[in-house]
Amino acid sequence: MVNLELAKVNTQLRRTLTLVNSSPIPAMFIIKNSKNKKLGLDNFIVNETNGSDHGTDSLQSGSLVVGKPIKTRRGNIINFDVSHYTLRPNEKKQINMTADCLN
Repeated sequence: MVNLELAKVNTQLRRTLTLVNSSPIPAMFIIKNSKNKKLGLDNFIVNETNGSDHGTDSLQSGSLVVGKPIKTRRGNIINFDVSHYTLRPNEKKQINMTADCLN
């Protein structure tokens, strides 16, 4: 869980998260809204950024898509430059986060 702390209205927060896999096996992760119970490592769909629709089935609902901004219930928008990744053994990965604090 990431706590963004308090922020002023109409500002943008920038944070860098560092994830470290200190185990001898690869570790997968996804970044999602904690209230999204449907989304998991076994069923997520990568958000297509080129705008093309490949006719995927009904699984491509908003609750299963990663890589799009996370909206809070008050309308704030949180973006991550990496939303899913597999960390190799002993790999360190930095993830940049921006939060548009509108309310």
